[in-house]
Amino acid sequence: MKLAYIPCLVALCCTAAIAQDAKTFDLTEEFVSCESRISLPEGYHFAKESEDCQYNENLTVVTKDGKYGYANTHGKIIIEPMFDMAENFDDGMALIKQGKRYGYINPKGRIVIKPQFTGAWGFWEGRAKIESNGKYGFIDKKGKVVIKPIYTDTGDWFEGGLVRIKVDGKWGFIDKNGQQVIGPTYDVAEDFSEGLASVGIKGDDGYKYGYINPRGDLVIQAIYDTPANFIEGIAYVIHDDHAHYIDKNGKEVAFRH
Repeated sequence: MKLAYIPCLVALCCTAAIAQDAKTFDLTEEFVSCESRISLPEGYHFAKESEDCQYNENLTVVTKDGKYGYANTHGKIIIEPMFDMAENFDDGMALIKQGKRYGYINPKGRIVIKPQFTGAWGFWEGRAKIESNGKYGFIDKKGKVVIKPIYTDTGDWFEGGLVRIKVDGKWGFIDKNGQQVIGPTYDVAEDFSEGLASVGIKGDDGYKYGYINPRGDLVIQAIYDTPANFIEGIAYVIHDDHAHYIDKNGKEVAFRH
C-alpha cells in the first residue's frame, strides 16, 4: 500500500457516521492487526501492521537483528533481512537503504536501482521522488532522472499523472515529464485525490481553501478555513466556524452521529 500524507478529513477523530446516497461511512471500527494472527520464525518481527494483510507482491517488511527483509502472508521469509531500512512494495518495486544511501529492489530481492540517493520515496505511477543537495526531482523505474532535482519542495507521489511543486514560494503542478500543467499561483496546495486538489490562498484573514481540477479550474471556491482531501466522494471542511461535509460539487452533505 502506498504511504501517503493525506489529511484525514479532520473528521476521523470524531465518532460520526456519514450518510450519503444511501451509503454509510462507519468511522468507529477498532483497528485489529492482521499480523497478530501470523506466526514468523523465531527472532523475526513484523515491521508494519495492516488490518487485512493485503500486501503488494504478497510481501511485507520484517526485521531481525536490526536488519530488514520481507515475508509473505503465511509468515514465510522470502527475502532475508539484509537492509538497513525497507518499505513495502508499490509499482513492483520497494525502497531500501544500505548504509546512508537509498535504492530499490524487485520482489525477488534483487537490487534493480543501486543505492545512490541521499533521500528517496516509493514508486507510484512509474515515478519516484528523490532528493539531491536539498532539492527534489523524480526518477523512472530504470533509475533515470526524468525530472531534475531543482525544486525546493514537491508532493511525494504523482496522482492522476500530476504532482505538486513549489516555485518561488508558490505551488503549481507538473506532469510526469516535468512539464508545467498548472502554474505556481497558490500559497498552499495538496496532492490530487479523486480528481480534485485542495489549494489555499492567503488573505488578510489567513488562508482560505478551495478545490481545483486537473486543468487548474477552481471548481469549488476558496471559502473554507481548513484543507481536506476527498475520500469516497466527501471532504470535511470548516466555513465560518461551521463544520460539515461537502461533495465534489461543493454541496453540503448531511451527517448523523
